[in-house]
Amino acid sequence: IHLTYSITDQLQARFAYAKTFGRPDYANIIPQTTINEDDNDPINTPGAITIRNTALKPWTADNYDASLEYYPKKGGVMSIGAFQKDLSDFWTAQSGAITPDLANTLGLDSRFIGWSVSTTVNGGDAQIKGEEFNIVAPLTFLPGWGKYFTIKTNATRLHLSGANSPDFRGFISKTGNFNVSFSKKPYSVSLSLNYRGRQKNAPQTGAQYGAANNFYEYYAPRTFVDLSGEYKLSKNIGIFAGVRNLFNKPQVLLRYNDNSPQYSRAYRQEEFGISCSVGIKGTF
Repeated sequence: IHLTYSITDQLQARFAYAKTFGRPDYANIIPQTTINEDDNDPINTPGAITIRNTALKPWTADNYDASLEYYPKKGGVMSIGAFQKDLSDFWTAQSGAITPDLANTLGLDSRFIGWSVSTTVNGGDAQIKGEEFNIVAPLTFLPGWGKYFTIKTNATRLHLSGANSPDFRGFISKTGNFNVSFSKKPYSVSLSLNYRGRQKNAPQTGAQYGAANNFYEYYAPRTFVDLSGEYKLSKNIGIFAGVRNLFNKPQVLLRYNDNSPQYSRAYRQEEFGISCSVGIKGTF
């Protein structure tokens, strides 16, 4: 459902509701079972099973969006918005003893009841709230060469809550982009900055973490800078060049919990180098 209210010729309010769902990845529902029997104490600890749950159902979400958009007379747009997503039945990791109900869900023989299991099930609930803004501003009001510049910027901030929020993987709460471009035939140049906030990955377990818990792996925040340009040789042919990650910003992997000292958090640093491209493109 989409509703638009024109407050003025240049100012609009938008409201929307959507019901969405997402199916499991094939890799999570293709049958695969690993059985490890414990010969040391087969009565009390008969063994462990790692199994893919072929009965996983899609998650569903109710999505609510609202925004206010302003369109200046000289072009461009400025907008602010807020949204809320209520998610139900997304996938959560489950471990523990196999119960009769769980054995039936996973298609396991009753002889495995009491074994320990590691699998994925439906049942997670969480809520994501967010704010965002977007600005596209041609600087046509500037004198001389300034009128050929355009500035674009946008940012999003997310807030995750709910009993199952720790089950989210790859969650990034803050992102932002800034771009300034110059376009005057036959030249065009673009400089872009992309900010990607901290990304939460999988929890970490093992003897190296001691008795502490809530250890997670994260990608540290980082900002990439890209530069590109094009020169038109004719109406249909042009040459271009581009540089990605201009300052060779590394990707830093962290592992820590809330009590970890700052100096101990870095785990690995990955450098992908600077990517350069040069070429010719045509339109016919």
